Amino acid sequence: MVHAKGVQTRIVPRNGTASWQQIDRSQGVTGDLNLNREPRYELGREDRVDFKKRRPEFRYNLKQFEYGDMSLFRRLANKADSVKSLTQADFKTATCDLLEYLTDDDATINGTIWMPKLRVSRFSLSVGEPSADLERSFDLVGEDWKWVKYSNKYMIYLEKTCESGETGSVAIVVGAGDYTNYPDPVVNPDVAGQYILAVYRVRSGVLTVLAETTNYTYVSGTKTLTFLNAQAGDVYKVLYSASSYITDSAIWTDNDSDPGAIDADCISIYLNVSNYAYLLQSMSLELAFDRTDYGQLGDGDIAQTGIKTTTATVNVDKYVEGAAIEEILRGVAANYGLIDARKFAEDVRLTVKIYDSSDKDTFVMGYEISGLTPSTQNDADAIQDYKKRTFALVSDNVLITDDETELTS
Repeated sequence: MVHAKGVQTRIVPRNGTASWQQIDRSQGVTGDLNLNREPRYELGREDRVDFKKRRPEFRYNLKQFEYGDMSLFRRLANKADSVKSLTQADFKTATCDLLEYLTDDDATINGTIWMPKLRVSRFSLSVGEPSADLERSFDLVGEDWKWVKYSNKYMIYLEKTCESGETGSVAIVVGAGDYTNYPDPVVNPDVAGQYILAVYRVRSGVLTVLAETTNYTYVSGTKTLTFLNAQAGDVYKVLYSASSYITDSAIWTDNDSDPGAIDADCISIYLNVSNYAYLLQSMSLELAFDRTDYGQLGDGDIAQTGIKTTTATVNVDKYVEGAAIEEILRGVAANYGLIDARKFAEDVRLTVKIYDSSDKDTFVMGYEISGLTPSTQNDADAIQDYKKRTFALVSDNVLITDDETELTS
């Protein structure tokens, strides 16, 4: 059997120059595949004729401790590590592949699950109480799920950037030169003669999924992979399966430099720039995308990716004592004599600053949602307890950054 400690996940951003990377601080994943098979019948016949095989739907959820690192966000958005800030627009067309390497209780590799062309449909950050850890949650959607096993059990990622003068047909040899430590590709048991499972080319920021023979060739006898019509600056990202892993490389390296999680006392929450939000008991923010990912006639795959609308939701709650938050939402000064919910503001800003410790000396990451308007307010009175009030606010603007100067507060 495969224990949770034997599941090691890596992400491959399809576009951009960022390389693949392991996913740290994961707390749990779920993957649901709906094959969308619809029975077809005809008049005069009792049994079905066959199944109409519609495009599958795959949904993947990853829960992760917040640990003050933006690298996963960058790869989900297909951005380089030099990019300091992201907004909702950066996730519109970005796609990635996830690889789960599975090892059983006998320390034997069980294979690799490959989830291609995933897109972000939702993200959330939450802290449930003043003594809790911060948690992230990512929802991704796609159409495919594949499990390479036995002689094909390792998914291998190989990357080539064309240097100045490398144009036209550019060849590399697997197992030689810069790729000496790479194992031999193993043939795809579903497709005779196919050894390379996917090749993505990034040219001037444009992603192209390449076709064998037309855009690249592979000769198994010489282990030569040739990229056709290449240009200097092209980045080629290659995936294939093999019976062993890259020599002198590890699928997983323990990250002991970052914190295991960020505690609730390591954050500061502000409303409208300079107003520190005191006495909050919990906080959550969610970014949800109404995705518009379309296929095309003559092709069973998704051909266009986009987002129709973005909804950002913030929930905060407090025990009722004083009216500082209500005054901010109302847009009035402290000690104002009347809070009328009908007059709540329409442009509230919430900023979450994350620090590496409760001393709050070193900023590591921040989230900011602007243009918020209150949508609901809930008062809860329970026997033998204090009165609690919860606010929900909505917007469509989110900023995620590890550069504190990008934040307004």
